Amino acid sequence: MISRSIPRKYNVSSLEMTLFIISMVFTPQYLPIDIRPVVYIFWGMVGLYRGGMLTNLTRYIKTTMIILLVLTIYGAIIVLFNGSDQIYVFMRYTRALVALLVIWIYISSIKLDIDKITNSILIVLLIHSLIIIAEIIEPSVKDLMVPFAGVSRMFYPYRANGFVNSYDYAGLYTVLGFLLASYKYILNRNKLYLLITIVCVTATLFTSRLNIFLMSIVMIIVLIKSIKEKARLLSIPLLVIFFLVSTTAVFLWAITTDAIPGARDFIFNRFYWADQVYSTIRYTYPDNDIQEVIAYQFDLMMNLSLIFGSGIDGNVDPGYTQSIYSVGLIGTLIIVFYYIYQLFYIKYLQKASKIFDGRNLIFTLSFFLLIFNIVWNLKIWFFFSTSIFELTSILIIIYELSNKKITVEKNNYESKYNF
Repeated sequence: MISRSIPRKYNVSSLEMTLFIISMVFTPQYLPIDIRPVVYIFWGMVGLYRGGMLTNLTRYIKTTMIILLVLTIYGAIIVLFNGSDQIYVFMRYTRALVALLVIWIYISSIKLDIDKITNSILIVLLIHSLIIIAEIIEPSVKDLMVPFAGVSRMFYPYRANGFVNSYDYAGLYTVLGFLLASYKYILNRNKLYLLITIVCVTATLFTSRLNIFLMSIVMIIVLIKSIKEKARLLSIPLLVIFFLVSTTAVFLWAITTDAIPGARDFIFNRFYWADQVYSTIRYTYPDNDIQEVIAYQFDLMMNLSLIFGSGIDGNVDPGYTQSIYSVGLIGTLIIVFYYIYQLFYIKYLQKASKIFDGRNLIFTLSFFLLIFNIVWNLKIWFFFSTSIFELTSILIIIYELSNKKITVEKNNYESKYNF
């Protein structure tokens, strides 16, 4: 249970909230120095100074702390037992634990304002999307963003990654920005949010094929919601944009992979311009044989390490494969159970209300990120990863506190009028 004595007295500015989110979620790493410890110490001290505490923890905080402690200890044992030098196998869970505590200390010290928090998140996601577009227009911007990405990497033409070091991560945040901006427009009909949706959609096109496909799915969800809420200024143009984006997704998959047998030759034989497009973007996306990729990326060791882990990441991309290599089936099942549990938990918290408000918006974003973690982990290791874990934690904690606040106010009202 969350105590009523949790101090949330500080009414922070939108600027401070934006700085908190952008630094905790997209902490820059000025190579070769990682400044995350400085960020954690700063916001932790700010929260403690204002009365934030490590008591009265929410259920999300408690369960996440337990899981992270278990995974840290288990991962350390596996690394030591196997003589691995990849200490980040368990340090990712230690980092997540520290970040979680800092987030709680800070949020428990401020006055809850869902509109301000969601607007701050949207500002951060908009900046991320604008940077992606800027990187496409002026490629030299990519070099300037290397400190934020955290690693030096080979850049593909017509693709950009903004604040993060992965095109898949980059696309996740542009899609999330589109979802948030669309729902904010549905809530208050401010046309500025429509402009932000266009920016986010445009940025997504320059991230990854998978995220263009994800954007199409999210557009269907938003379209249904906008029709239900009679937001015609959003729903009508969205039909056209959905057609263009989904067509682009299928087209790119068809000409840059062999996922659809015979599709590439069919398109090239019937549309003369398709070959020109392929020649232009051929170095933008990997063009590997799908069966070979699956066989390599999901090739698991067949020994005790499959069950307990080997303390290494396996040098592969898929998140589940990396997880099994590092902490085995045992650790992976613990992680999957944790994420599924959080899905059911926030669904349990959801209040039965026909009114679409800020709380339901927070729920939608939290639910989306949890689902994304579970499903997209087939592609890359998202579980407890930097940025996505921090943002998910911020949203779920705020959702917990907002539900508790309403429950307390309702109980006080009923006590006052003797209901």
